[in-house]
Amino acid sequence: MQKLTFVISICLLSVTIYAQPNLYENPDFDKISKAHHIIAIVPFKTIASTSASQTKDISSKQITGMGNSGSESVQRAMYSWFLKKQQRGKLRVQVQDINTTNALLKKYNINLDNMNEHRPKEIAEKLGVDALISGNFEISNPASEETTTTLGRLVSSRAKTIRATLNLFIHNGIDDQLLINYKKMVGGAMDSSTEELIYFIMQTAPRRVSYLKN
Repeated sequence: MQKLTFVISICLLSVTIYAQPNLYENPDFDKISKAHHIIAIVPFKTIASTSASQTKDISSKQITGMGNSGSESVQRAMYSWFLKKQQRGKLRVQVQDINTTNALLKKYNINLDNMNEHRPKEIAEKLGVDALISGNFEISNPASEETTTTLGRLVSSRAKTIRATLNLFIHNGIDDQLLINYKKMVGGAMDSSTEELIYFIMQTAPRRVSYLKN
């Protein structure tokens, strides 16, 4: 446990908070979510970009390489975070195994290219879940040349760092209602893994976003 705590602490020290998160919560979320027993996480659309002003420090090839880790990398990282909470008895819903989720999506010919053509209700019905977690994950290099403050140290954004932005949506599976929209931007070391970035973002997310018990 001490080793795990140490590793997590190191990961958090390499992450920068760039801005306050944007959060929308449906005023009836608590009431609606009481009927949720199982949720699904679909693959996230992943975008990689770089600014011309900093290509001398971080090549577009490096940034693109991180983005090309695949949309399912974000899905796996998100699922791993929820699974850890579930194993500790902190989660108030079940999370569908992503292998099952992806197999069903493939069965019904639903993928990132056409997912926007399907209503959340339709996808949730095919997956057999009560709510759907989806969204976008963008990786880019910071545009600012200013020094930024991390948790416990100062890091110049001229160093090899990346910026990650998660835009997460939770839709009700019965009627398409948007229950949550959570958008947060963080910065991390160039070698930060997707799981580390997602872990930090979700660890600091409000309770409703995370389906955590009171």
